[in-house]
Amino acid sequence: MEERSTLRSRQLAVAAEQVSILLTSDNTVIAFFEASADDVEVPIFIPVQSAYLEIIGDIEMDVLTLGPNIQQSKDLYILSPRSRRCAASCSRSRTSSTPSASTRSPRRPST
Repeated sequence: MEERSTLRSRQLAVAAEQVSILLTSDNTVIAFFEASADDVEVPIFIPVQSAYLEIIGDIEMDVLTLGPNIQQSKDLYILSPRSRRCAASCSRSRTSSTPSASTRSPRRPST
């Protein structure tokens, strides 16, 4: 069937697999992929990491140009560790057996 596919001339194919995505009450995302977690994890988390870094940069610029305030300090305290964890998860190489699982949990600051 793939031999007659209209995508074959472009060296593309379509595959389907079962995926379960759960969102917990503390905004933790748990995703179970049948086989392709390594293929989809990085494309999902790179834009998330970029968004965190952009927000952090905007807050830091406001601190430098407008002067710091308590809310900016709180925001940077909460955002900075999350962006580092996202960067670490995007860059590590994982070896896992099927089914693959991908879990990312934002850590809440201790008080």
